[in-house]
Amino acid sequence: SGMSAEGPRAGYNGDVYGLATACINEGVRNYIAPLWWVGDATAKRMAQAFYDALVLQRATIGSALQRARRKAKTAAEATLGEYGLYEISWASMVLYGDPGERWLEALGR
Repeated sequence: SGMSAEGPRAGYNGDVYGLATACINEGVRNYIAPLWWVGDATAKRMAQAFYDALVLQRATIGSALQRARRKAKTAAEATLGEYGLYEISWASMVLYGDPGERWLEALGR
């Protein structure tokens, strides 16, 4: 949902090229989406870490995503596969918007 595989198409639907662009163009302040497939276990781990940092620790949105990515990367590295490789879908999560915004403060606006 974060990236269109086809790329921009001239004149397409008011020049909207992907779901992220559409949301930002309609006023969504922050949008997090993967650029490619994310495994279920990684998605769950990242969601838990993200919301823990965002809500309980009152981190900024960018910092919460960074913490979630680090936690998922650490867990993935602990499960090395054949040839020392591990799953890297955690790296596909991207924030569109202001990384310095605090979610709870934004709710008050």
